[in-house]
Amino acid sequence: MNGVMRISIFVVFMVGVSLGIAAQPDWENQAVIGINKEPARATLIPYGTVEKAIDRGQSEYQLDLNGTWKFNYVFTPDKRPMDFYKSSVDVSAWDDITVPSCWEMQGHGQPIYSNVAYPFD
Repeated sequence: MNGVMRISIFVVFMVGVSLGIAAQPDWENQAVIGINKEPARATLIPYGTVEKAIDRGQSEYQLDLNGTWKFNYVFTPDKRPMDFYKSSVDVSAWDDITVPSCWEMQGHGQPIYSNVAYPFD
């Protein structure tokens, strides 16, 4: 097989792949690993004084997110409340979940375990 034919086959393959990926919603596309995601960085915790850093106590610059959170489960992301992040949204009907946790183990969705591949339809 000559070089031009290989390049042609590769281009046709890549166009087909890109068309297939573009037709999928983002939440089903395994190539989408983050939208509006911050760049990766090292996890560093700043401390106000050397003594606090040596003690490895709670830093006044660190916010612990563990606890009880309001949670609204929907079957597909397009069904989510679009303004969920606004403080004016009424979340009184939303469920409470413990964070950190797995929402499937708290009654939302269906737990799935697979040691080979995630079973997407």
